[in-house]
Amino acid sequence: MALCLLASLVHTIKLYAGEARLTSLEIDGAMDAGKSEWIIRADLEPLLSKEDRVILSLRQNILLHLGLDGASGLYQVEATALQGALNVLELEMRGEGEIREVTMEGMLDWAVRRDTKGRQLLVIQMEKSESPRESLEVTIRMEYANPEGTLLAHWKPLNLVPAQPGLAGGFVSVTHHEQLKINARTVRALTPVTTENLPPWLQSRLNQSDNESLHFRFFQSEYELGLEATRADPDRRK
Repeated sequence: MALCLLASLVHTIKLYAGEARLTSLEIDGAMDAGKSEWIIRADLEPLLSKEDRVILSLRQNILLHLGLDGASGLYQVEATALQGALNVLELEMRGEGEIREVTMEGMLDWAVRRDTKGRQLLVIQMEKSESPRESLEVTIRMEYANPEGTLLAHWKPLNLVPAQPGLAGGFVSVTHHEQLKINARTVRALTPVTTENLPPWLQSRLNQSDNESLHFRFFQSEYELGLEATRADPDRRK
């Protein structure tokens, strides 16, 4: 019984207090056929110091473009450390798309890795600096080639999710080839907005032919967006 209680305690610590080490552990109690009473005393020593635990907010501006046989995307990511230093930026990759290029000032290297939980991560390593890095801005280029070489009937664009998705937000704009019509089949945790509500970074990358584009705002990064491309009516384009 005591071992079961200890296992439950350790699990609770991992969930609510972060990884910690138990020291000076004492377990007192007794049990009979009717009831059981236990008192557990222990000191908690965090495995990571407060300075090492990074809490960051993330802002993204995302420009997606659907073509006749695939899609591409440009991601502007601004990260700000609310606690700790930004020595490494890890973003979980959800959806479909292959990262082709990552550019930023002060970057040492970047890689796409898979962790022990099977999640695919974009890992960006920063160069060493004399003072803690509190913010960064990175541009990421993504491509997606339709394996069938046809229109994207069902596409879930690549989504980059930080460790604290509730502290993320931004905008998504979807443009397309003039011969296509785009429908949003799945929209969750996204709010439609007009072009006037977009930030300057996105507005400067749109042109007059993008008047049928889709634009959304999100306030946490665990949104869902599913897109469908069909052939546009030729008469309508005239």
